[in-house]
Amino acid sequence: MSARRSHVTQSVSRVVSGLLSPAARRRGFAESSILNDWPSIVGRAFASRCQPVAIDFRRGTRRQGVLTVRAAGGAAVELQHQARQIIERVNDYLGFDAVRHLRIHQGSLPPRA
Repeated sequence: MSARRSHVTQSVSRVVSGLLSPAARRRGFAESSILNDWPSIVGRAFASRCQPVAIDFRRGTRRQGVLTVRAAGGAAVELQHQARQIIERVNDYLGFDAVRHLRIHQGSLPPRA
């Protein structure tokens, strides 16, 4: 006797989001959408040269955290000069004062899918 399977079609974004959400939460991202929407948050020019890594908060709070991004090559200096604008864009996107500081780690970026 074979068990009957129920096939439900789901969009790729829903499946990926479901898989990404637990990993995103471990890295401080309450919603994986910040990872998915990074190009629209900071602009395509910055998004092609940096990626969010984590948001670190003090214990017991989800405000005024430190956003860590990985930046490729010389983009780190430019990002440092634009830190205030990037923080404002991320906070506007999230709808509250989630990020207070930007930490930049210089290194190679993994290829985007």
